[in-house]
Amino acid sequence: MLRILQSGTDSAQHLVRWNTENMSISLTGEQKRILALPLKNPIQIKGVAGSGKTTVAIFRAKHLVASCEDLFDTRVCIFSFNKSLVKYVRSILATDAQGSTNITVTNFHKWAYDFLKERGFWSNHRVASNHSIDSILALGLAKLRPRHQNRVILSKSLEFYKEEFAWLKGRQIFSKQDYLDAKRTGRGTSDRVTAQDKELLWYLYSHYCQSLQEKNEVDFDDFALLILAYIKNEPRFEPPFSHIVVDEAQDLTAAQLSCITKLVNPETNSLTIIADTAQRIYKSGFTWSDLGINVRGRRTVELRHNYRNTRQIAEAAISLLAHDPQKRDFSEHIFPKRQGPKPKIVHLPNGQQVSFLRKALQAIDFSRNSAVVLHRSRGGVSQLTDALREAGFSPVNISAQNATRILQTGLFTCTMPSVKGLEFDHVFLCDMNDNIVPYPPGFTDENDELHLSTERRLVYTCMTRARHTLYLISTGPPSRYLEEIDPATVERS
Repeated sequence: MLRILQSGTDSAQHLVRWNTENMSISLTGEQKRILALPLKNPIQIKGVAGSGKTTVAIFRAKHLVASCEDLFDTRVCIFSFNKSLVKYVRSILATDAQGSTNITVTNFHKWAYDFLKERGFWSNHRVASNHSIDSILALGLAKLRPRHQNRVILSKSLEFYKEEFAWLKGRQIFSKQDYLDAKRTGRGTSDRVTAQDKELLWYLYSHYCQSLQEKNEVDFDDFALLILAYIKNEPRFEPPFSHIVVDEAQDLTAAQLSCITKLVNPETNSLTIIADTAQRIYKSGFTWSDLGINVRGRRTVELRHNYRNTRQIAEAAISLLAHDPQKRDFSEHIFPKRQGPKPKIVHLPNGQQVSFLRKALQAIDFSRNSAVVLHRSRGGVSQLTDALREAGFSPVNISAQNATRILQTGLFTCTMPSVKGLEFDHVFLCDMNDNIVPYPPGFTDENDELHLSTERRLVYTCMTRARHTLYLISTGPPSRYLEEIDPATVERS
């Protein structure tokens, strides 16, 4: 049973710690500053990896319920980054009988899908498949290329156009002139896209949107736009939440965050934005002020202490992040004092990775510890999960649809993007090969600086999931990111 310990001053509901059967969760050090933050209007919590942002998100939600239940019809929503993080937060709240029934935990796309479903949208629409999207783009390019031969902008990968169109929808750009005038903030390739290029891209974008409409299909970036349009045109709409907490907010688009701001009661206007730009793993770019969100001055708290990693793991991860061209925007990192072994970079002949994992995992007591085996692709995770089961282990694939809970002990497998926000005692990054990480389908051209930077931050994020030990394993030509890690911070074999 989950028990809440309360501080006994004027605000007896202030939360300091609670326990479940499997874990003890508490605020420590600078994290306690969130209890003094105002209950109304937007606030921002910036935090480095390991500073406890997800713990802070949960405490903030519970604090809002406890402090406001007599003032408002208190309904709190935690928007988390992905399905695995949602499962983790729900696992923590699962046995709490004091207020957690007032807390919804979801990710944006799941909430948006259900919102549209309740209004009958999916009775005559469907989400476009990747095959459908690729076919529409291929047809549009086939029409353009004969008329505009030798135009480099029409020879990009399909991934480039998908990302460009996602950026257009994320920034709510609805006219060609607005596109021509817009600075491509967050796209990373502005110096390679001319006004003439934008003319062709807009034609292709218009073809793409019209084709989806004719097929009664939408893509995931349409979800926010559809809901914003519904809210604008529905005078009876009432925001469903009195408070919203957004965890890992740096990876949402401007349109998604703009949509979320419309879901909170204007009487409270209570929006808690929790973010770390160093862990941005998707290619969006905007500021809170772009959305009319004021978090200046005392409305921002910065968490700089890393409570998760050992100093050795933190030093290795930070040395990788030092190569990021946007490092000046990152929060200052106060290194942990706790000591441990250096992360290990292991180069193995192809076919020996599972044997290595078997030996390393056999040395772990899973009744007391947790470990995660990571891979960049879903297919790689599935193969490793099956191989570990054949080796006598019982891994839980966090990325699988039927995985419902994430506990504090046991063996898990997961894709690299899905591990964001989670932590484990031992972390194994597998197949860290240069033809796998950086992820090949993500390149829009051969020297895609934005993709390289985004993938570097993804590796950093995965490295900082480890509490005690970290292994980075390559089975082929090593990923370029392994060479960027300061050799003095790792052991190699």
